[in-house]
Amino acid sequence: MRVILLIVLLLLTLGGGGAWLWWDRNQTPPLRVGTNVWPGYEPLYLAREMGLLEPLRVRLVELGSATEAMEALEAGMVEGAMLT
Repeated sequence: MRVILLIVLLLLTLGGGGAWLWWDRNQTPPLRVGTNVWPGYEPLYLAREMGLLEPLRVRLVELGSATEAMEALEAGMVEGAMLT
């Protein structure tokens, strides 16, 4: 069991899971996430207001509707979208 855990941790460190260790804030643009007004997304905005959502890493892009968020995602204006 310990061997499996060690292998998983090693793969995460060498793969994408450990990429944050070498992340350079000055070279990587923030991840843009399209959102619209919906109570379920409010924790994201609260986290941003409380300073828990680092603006250099994630930027919330407020859009008018889920349709606009999908269109922004398709057009490449955002890298992710909060959709229900």
